[in-house]
Amino acid sequence: MQSESGTARAVQIPQMNTPPVERTGLLGSALRIASGTALGQVWVILATPLLSRLYSPADFGVFGLFSAFVGVASVAATLRLEMGLPSARDDAAEMDLLVAILWVSVPVAVALAALLWPLSRIDAFGFGALPDTACLLAGPAILGIGLNGAFRYLQTRRMAFALIGRSQSAQGLGRAVIPLICWPLLPGWIGLAIGDTLGRLVGLRPLIGDVAASLWQRLRTFRAADLYESLRTHRRYMQVLLPSSLIDAAAVALPLPIITQLFGLAAAGEYALVSRVAAVPGALVGNSIADAFHGHAVEWLRRRDGSALTGLGRTARRLLLASACIYLPSALLAPAVFPLVFGGQWTRAGWVFVMLVPMLAAGLVVSPLSRVLIVTNRMHWKLVVDLLFLILPCVVLWLASPRGFLVALAGFAGTSAAVFAFYGWLLHRAVCSAEQEH
Repeated sequence: MQSESGTARAVQIPQMNTPPVERTGLLGSALRIASGTALGQVWVILATPLLSRLYSPADFGVFGLFSAFVGVASVAATLRLEMGLPSARDDAAEMDLLVAILWVSVPVAVALAALLWPLSRIDAFGFGALPDTACLLAGPAILGIGLNGAFRYLQTRRMAFALIGRSQSAQGLGRAVIPLICWPLLPGWIGLAIGDTLGRLVGLRPLIGDVAASLWQRLRTFRAADLYESLRTHRRYMQVLLPSSLIDAAAVALPLPIITQLFGLAAAGEYALVSRVAAVPGALVGNSIADAFHGHAVEWLRRRDGSALTGLGRTARRLLLASACIYLPSALLAPAVFPLVFGGQWTRAGWVFVMLVPMLAAGLVVSPLSRVLIVTNRMHWKLVVDLLFLILPCVVLWLASPRGFLVALAGFAGTSAAVFAFYGWLLHRAVCSAEQEH
């Protein structure tokens, strides 16, 4: 463990003076989030068959490219400082860090959005399919995702899981309805992009509500010296977790540009649609468990009685059961159901889903548990895993491309599942080591 005062306090397990909230078990906390998330995802599910008939596979392909860039860039919008919010030592430190995030996120989002223009000019990774207007849309999209994450982590520290659930519900409704409204006014991929961005901003409002007054008061008194102190105290998140998270986000986003180059926009659109559908279990189950697990893992480790290892194992078993119940039936039904639900032009998308099931199932089990590396001060371990995710599956996808789109996807998904298995073992080792240290 590091002894340098600023770094150590930022990443170890401090005593938290959280507001008085009703404490529940991990499953109860996750259900509070999931109940709101489920409602939001219902709207997304209901809207997707309509969107798939209004927007073509090529439209989804271009929107997928835009989302791939925004997904990576939004990780850097807050410099990963939001990851320190759940472990803030007290309410004052929490608010200082949140204000620092607001100070840095706007100029960073603008700068990142500007990077899209040269990428589209040189047609890097298929981004040439994006028009110049994509740069203007990218800034608000990057900022919206970044701030959503920041306020979500803020409410995680407060264990306000029901509030997080309401935010997810509002976000799902916005992302479902607004693209439908945009279609007659802005047909093509831009309707999907604007609808998705505005939907995320709708979901941000519930998270801000109960802290707006405190936030405004601190914003008025916050100075450059305060910003410097917050950045210095939490610099380890920027030094270690930011590079790791960027690599992680690139690993998630890179397959779609590669698919665009290798197999065309229609194939990219099929992959994007499947990713949208596959994100439902992750949002409903994975994110809910992840937020609740993060909050409880801090307390488990503080007890120093082995409860962290027990909690990790119990949570992993529940996720494994949920993953099997979700993805095994889905894999059997997808080839027949996709063309019926989304339209005849999406027939191959059902088989794309089947090919990706090993990766999706493994990810639903392991990804929510990855918060372990934050609370155990082993963020640098994640960097190794992220590099594996970035390199190995994409290399297999590229090498297998002569055998066809579906075969290449099967190799990609199988390799990703193997990396997830290694990741799960690493998380177990992190908790064992942390327990021994305590």
